[in-house]
Amino acid sequence: MDYVGRFLDNTIFDTSKKPGRTPLEFEVDSGAMIIGFNDAVKGMRVGETKTVTLAPSQAYGERNEKNVITLDSNNFADFNKLEVGMKVSGGNMVGTVISKTDTNAVIDFNPEMAGKTLVFEITLIEIVE
Repeated sequence: MDYVGRFLDNTIFDTSKKPGRTPLEFEVDSGAMIIGFNDAVKGMRVGETKTVTLAPSQAYGERNEKNVITLDSNNFADFNKLEVGMKVSGGNMVGTVISKTDTNAVIDFNPEMAGKTLVFEITLIEIVE
């Protein structure tokens, strides 16, 4: 399928229609896609296009301030290389450095799209069985 993902202000955050990109392929109900997108394609026919608006609960969930964590500098092998905006990983989580002092860093481990309503225009190109 081809898709265009937008925020409510109509800003595009992702699309399969960029040069060099290929259509999205996934197995329905495999858990590979956010639930709202997964459910939106059910029952679509080849060639059909639909637009769906997904509340945070159907997409990446609500923001959780408990996922914003202050970590001491000794938690990082290269603390001096950390910069605000940098992505870091801890276990199976990825976070964004939102502030840093000489002794600690504040990391936001919420998904980047948490708390956001997403609008997708989806066109089903092919069904592979």
